[in-house]
Amino acid sequence: MTSSTVLLQASLRQSRGSSVAQVTAGGEMVGPLLRIRNRRDIEFVSTSDVESMTGSAPNVEASDFMPLFDLVNTSMGKDSSDPVWASAHELIRRYLINQNPDTQDYVRLCDKGKLEQYTNKACADTSAGSAKINGNRADSYYCGSRVHSIDWSGAAHGKVNDLCHAEAGSAYKGNGICGSLSKKQLVLNFFETVPKWKQNPLLLNVPSVDCILGLGDCDIHYCQDCSALCGLPKNGMKTDTSA
Repeated sequence: MTSSTVLLQASLRQSRGSSVAQVTAGGEMVGPLLRIRNRRDIEFVSTSDVESMTGSAPNVEASDFMPLFDLVNTSMGKDSSDPVWASAHELIRRYLINQNPDTQDYVRLCDKGKLEQYTNKACADTSAGSAKINGNRADSYYCGSRVHSIDWSGAAHGKVNDLCHAEAGSAYKGNGICGSLSKKQLVLNFFETVPKWKQNPLLLNVPSVDCILGLGDCDIHYCQDCSALCGLPKNGMKTDTSA
């Protein structure tokens, strides 16, 4: 097993701290499963965990994430230009959308360019991004806000991705929050950071889920137009989003 594979394996932890297991079901090895409550609450769990929490076995065919996990682990040494990363990226995107109606709604609004509706939904006090973490909204971490009591000294790679002041419509440009990273890097970010969100909310700021879903530009608008996140006056940072 390569060191990169070990890193990927080690990132997948259950909430109780033990390694996510591959569990036998019907004679086949399955797991981890991806449990998506919303786009800010995603967990990797084993089939046995799901059964213990729900009292019934999960639908393995619908929920098994192991084939993609294996695909990524066996492709770690492949260049970022290899088609396998575009395939993995698309598989994650489809999985995230298909498994959660709330995520579907965000993608629908963003695809249709309904920025105000998207922002109103995401900024609402009942939204997932409004959940409090250490007294701050979860999406204050996601947006890279500097106006709240967030200690960014432990940010991944020492970098804070500042959506609060990003150029509107720039997310997928070559120097943008999403476009500056290869699909391989976004896929690896997904596996290496999402399982640790609850333990380290600074990792919400590492590009992964929203970039893969195509929400980057809508999120720039949201971060800047929802005053609870970046402390900006409404519409204060918006520029032309038609590009």
